Amino acid sequence: MDDNFNIQTAVAHLNTRNVTLYLCARGWQQKKSHRVDRFYFEGVLDDSGDPCQLHLPSSPSIARYGTILLRAIYLLSGIEDREPHEIISDILAHEKDSRHTDVEHPSRRIRVRNASALPLQLKVTSREGEHRLLSGESIELICESEGTLDVEHSETCLTIRDQKQEDC
Repeated sequence: MDDNFNIQTAVAHLNTRNVTLYLCARGWQQKKSHRVDRFYFEGVLDDSGDPCQLHLPSSPSIARYGTILLRAIYLLSGIEDREPHEIISDILAHEKDSRHTDVEHPSRRIRVRNASALPLQLKVTSREGEHRLLSGESIELICESEGTLDVEHSETCLTIRDQKQEDC
């Protein structure tokens, strides 16, 4: 291990996006979160056969943003049986590689939050299909198409379609 390595300093170079890219590249799946301020992921199975769970902050403006990222790194360190500095180095290297990919395959992020007291049905032309967002819940969608998105809103339903009918 590098004697000059400081975990707090290294975590300051991380953000939710680069940790999310790292997780997705390793098979973790983002699931619905019951908290607006957190993203929820499920990964490899633990010793009891249940998926490992990990939370990331949804925004740098939430309280304890750095602490939540730090806990995620320590959790990954235990799951992957590697040192925290190795995981952070891989996250930053993966982000650097993905920047080149992003130029070739642009994507757009859409965050939908249900601010109503009523449940909202969200329909997306994608592999995920439909989501039901309860009051206060949010979901982030990534669209890799360069086409125009059509958004249709009714009282209890929001439909998002790509005009080209490509997956979003």
